[in-house]
This record gives sequence, structure tokens and C-alpha cells, in this order.
Amino acid sequence: MNNFEKIRRYLEKTMSEDERHNFEQAMDFDPDLKAAVMDHELYQNLSQEIILGGLSDKIKKNQLLLSKEARNSRHYYLIILAILSMIIFSGVMYFANQKEDNDLQEVYAMYYYPLKVDANRSADESSNEPVLDCLYGHGYMDIGEIDKAIQVLSIAASQLSDCKDEAKFLLSLCYVKKEQIDKAKPLLKELTQSSDQQFLDKSAKLLAVLSEAE
Repeated sequence: MNNFEKIRRYLEKTMSEDERHNFEQAMDFDPDLKAAVMDHELYQNLSQEIILGGLSDKIKKNQLLLSKEARNSRHYYLIILAILSMIIFSGVMYFANQKEDNDLQEVYAMYYYPLKVDANRSADESSNEPVLDCLYGHGYMDIGEIDKAIQVLSIAASQLSDCKDEAKFLLSLCYVKKEQIDKAKPLLKELTQSSDQQFLDKSAKLLAVLSEAE
């Protein structure tokens, strides 16, 4: 039985209950079939209207109804598409940021070294304020007080002393820990000109790693 015959029987209500139920389910999954039924029903009604009168008003009413349904359907799908796009974009950005944050924490762990107290440090060094600031800053890093470490190391890095380069390097690590690469990189660039080969090499390597991470 072709669709035309099924539509005719459906509209004339000559289908069995099971046939009608199956046909209505088919319409739910087939927009073209549903549209064909609506068109056929419209034509049937129009034929009756030709006899009964009021044809023009009926056409306008049905056209407006069909047009409204089509607009609502398009609007609905556009909203769903926009929501899905936003969800996908947010998910991608979230996981990208998570990966970047995790990478920076791994970089920090790779280059950080714990504070070692030198029992042979001279009395002059121990009373030297910049040296003490550097030690205090390093100690704060050991216990995870990064904000306090930044405050103290910023002072030590700005003063002339034997620990100035170390203070700068530790300060740059603090900024890496805080995910503030824009503040870490200038310090590391300065250290690439250091006369201390140890910090020169470390800084050059760390600077290269941060540049790749951006």
C-alpha cells in the first residue's frame, strides 16, 4: 500500500486502531510524511470550503499556522545548536587551561630545589639583610607560602648582594607557580646574562620551556 492510500485511509478514519497508531508513529519520525498528511488534509478541507464558503479566510489561517510552525521549528533548532556549540567550546577551553596549569606546576616541581641551611655560613653573610631576605623567601617557598616568598624575594632581587641572582631565579619560580609567566620571563632573561654559570644555564633552559608552553 503506497503512502497516498495510507494518508487517504488515515484521514477518512478507515484504518484499524493498530494501523492508525503505527501510522502516527511513522509521522513522528518522518517530517515529510507528516507534511504530506497536513497538505492532504488541507486540500480536503479546502474542497469542503469551496462548497461551504469562507475559502479565502481558511487559506490565510492555515498558511499563517504552517508558517508559524516552520519558524518555531527553525528557531528551536538554532537555539539547540547554539547551546551545543557553547558547551563544546567551554569544554575545550576548560581542558586546555587545565592542561596548561598542570604543565606549569610540573615545570615548577622540576626546577625548584629545597632550602639547604649552610652551617658554615659566615657571620657577615648571616647578618646581611639581602641574604637573609633570600633565605626567608626560600623558606616560605618550602612551606608553600608563595605570596610571602614573592614579597621577600622581590626585595632581595632588587639589591646588590651575592644572592641577587638566586633571589631572581627563585622569584621567577614563584611566578611560574602562580602561573604568571609574563612576570617570570623578564627575570629569566636578565639571568641569561648572569656571571654565575649555574643560574645562567638554569634560566636559559627554564625560559625555553616557558616559551614552548605559551
